[in-house]
Amino acid sequence: MPNRLLPTFGVAAILAGCAPTMETELGPARAIVVLNCGATPQGIARDCRVVREEPAGFGYGLHAKHGAEGRHDLNVEGGNEIWTPETRVEFTIRFAPAGPPQASGPRP
Repeated sequence: MPNRLLPTFGVAAILAGCAPTMETELGPARAIVVLNCGATPQGIARDCRVVREEPAGFGYGLHAKHGAEGRHDLNVEGGNEIWTPETRVEFTIRFAPAGPPQASGPRP
């Protein structure tokens, strides 16, 4: 089952395993990438372009692009999206180190 990303501006998603987990000679452990992607008729991301990458030059944009294309389902759960060849969406991917395990249950 593909990962789900909402087809709206500013949506955050963490792509685990695609970035350094701590500050190293490889670069910062946190980054923000904005992608602009087309969609297949089934709503899967394709033909993604990196719109913004901060910090630039560490490969986060390329990792985000490869992680999204062909894998991320852009359909909103319960939605009735119609994806045409002209459809393009933008979303934000935030790379961050994995945190400690969270307790399950409702959050305040």
